[in-house]
Amino acid sequence: MYRKLFDKNFPPGKRTTWCVVDDDGIVSAMQATDEEKRTWKEFVHFVQNEKIMLLYLSEKSFMFIPTSSLSVEQRTELLGYVDRFVRKQR
Repeated sequence: MYRKLFDKNFPPGKRTTWCVVDDDGIVSAMQATDEEKRTWKEFVHFVQNEKIMLLYLSEKSFMFIPTSSLSVEQRTELLGYVDRFVRKQR
């Protein structure tokens, strides 16, 4: 019941999502949901291609960032943070 009501009020193709990346980590949320806060220390590995970046929290858990929806400047900034904080932990 709750899922149907949520989908009615926030249709899947029209949900607003956001993400803030800084020296502390990543804060993200989807419209009508709680924020998810992750520090850089929580990420153990990452992979990317021209469309997405997966930041792994464990072998089977990751954060998905659709980099194809970011500007060139935003992608560059994100990769800068990943280079500084995630690669050093490996």
